[in-house]
Amino acid sequence: CRSLDCEHCFSRDFCTKCKSGFQLYKGKCLISCPEGTVAHQTDCLEDCLLASLGEWSDWSVCLRDGVTCGFRWGKQTRTRGDGQSGGMPEEKAASVCPSHSETQRCRLKKKCPTG
Repeated sequence: CRSLDCEHCFSRDFCTKCKSGFQLYKGKCLISCPEGTVAHQTDCLEDCLLASLGEWSDWSVCLRDGVTCGFRWGKQTRTRGDGQSGGMPEEKAASVCPSHSETQRCRLKKKCPTG
């Protein structure tokens, strides 16, 4: 390991276990966890990993290009949440946090009127 704070390394620059008194975050040993994370044992965890997300909602209506009629397949979504985002930017949250929404294909049940 090149880092003096690291006890075990995966590679020269990526720590997997820090020495006593340090917190592990993304392969680095830090004195304190960065904003948006919490100390959990010897690691820094993203806030959302400890949050309960709640139950999934019902699936939305089946849509294709914003309408409920059409040919063959559309998409429908469902969401879940705890009512608070934790103040984390969406792009950052998506990389480490469980999904707050899902999308699936669905069969459109009626053809659009022609005219």
